[in-house]
Amino acid sequence: MSPNLLVRSVPSDTHATLVRRAESEGQSLQEYVLGLLKASADKPTMAEVMAEIEAGLRTTPNPGMSTEEIVATIRTVRDA
Repeated sequence: MSPNLLVRSVPSDTHATLVRRAESEGQSLQEYVLGLLKASADKPTMAEVMAEIEAGLRTTPNPGMSTEEIVATIRTVRDA
């Protein structure tokens, strides 16, 4: 059985917006919000991205990368 999540005190305007968006996607509110939660959980936080980069630097302290390459790598991991 999958775990459940209960969110209390959702502002009326937020609820109405979510209901409208779910309807426009042909989904129930539950399906729509679950999709939002999955998308959020699948995207790493900045702290997770930085931890991954720091772990990589510990194994390869001098990666021989330019600043531009480092920034591109951060963006690639962040946007994955």
